[in-house]
Order: sequence, then C-alpha cells, then structure tokens
Amino acid sequence: TGLNFPFIIEKIGPEGKLIGVDISSAMLSVAQGRVNSAQWKNVELVHCDVEKYDIPAGINGAISTGVFGYLNNREQVLENIYSSLVNHGKVVIIDGKRPQKWPSLLFRVFVKLSSPYGLTESYFDNNTASLVSRLYTNVTFEDMYGGLLFITSGEKHVLAG
Repeated sequence: TGLNFPFIIEKIGPEGKLIGVDISSAMLSVAQGRVNSAQWKNVELVHCDVEKYDIPAGINGAISTGVFGYLNNREQVLENIYSSLVNHGKVVIIDGKRPQKWPSLLFRVFVKLSSPYGLTESYFDNNTASLVSRLYTNVTFEDMYGGLLFITSGEKHVLAG
C-alpha cells in the first residue's frame, strides 16, 4: 500500500530510487495513489510475485513488510536480495511469527478471526529470521506485539580480496 513510503523517501531523498513490488494490483493501486498525491518522481511500482522478480543489481537496501510468511521459497528470495545488494547494503523484514508466550488456544482463535485477511497458522510458522541470521551479518531481531510480529535486519558484508 506504500504506507512506509514517506519514511523511505525521507531517508533516500529525491535522488534515491524506491521500487515497490507487490503481487496484488489492489495494493499497488493504493500505493500509486500515495505516490501521485505526494508527487514522488523516484518511485517505481512493479506488479510481480517477489519470488519471480528480477531484483536490480546494486540496490542499497530491501524492506519487506508482511510478505515472507506467504512465500514458498524464502531462502531463494533472501539469496536474491543478498546478490543484488551493494556491499554493506541492508535487508529489513517485518513479518509474523508464532508467539511463544501465547496460549495455543488463543493463537488459534486469533488465526481463525484473521483468516478473512489471508492469515493462516503456516504464515506464522516461518523460518525467515533464522535464514537472515544465516545469510547476513550484523543481524538484529526484535519481537513486537507480544511476539506476534518480528523485525529483523541484516547486512551484506563481502570481505575485500
């Protein structure tokens, strides 16, 4: 939806480029409305499955919000991002995870009530954070919303020589 675009644009400035990729044309339509309203000239929106998207080489960062829980091949997408990042480029992922401290029944009720929005138990049972830890350096991890969400980040680091 482009909800995070203003924060990204503030960081990259008018000389930077923001590429928004989404499989949902409805989400891209909302994002396009934000882009038009703000008159950003440095935003490109791409209608594509991120698992099939050819990420341009030389990107400085990648941000994913609520996507990795739906992916079938998380590791390949993270490897593609890594390959496209410049040295010291960063990846940041915000996604769902099964809360460790929630009673099982409460979690199942939450998932049932959230199912009209596409959430399933398998969405929360993903290994994204551990994949980031394996592929990237300077990794951070933080639980949010009682452990229902997480934010993780990592950096590409290639040794010289």
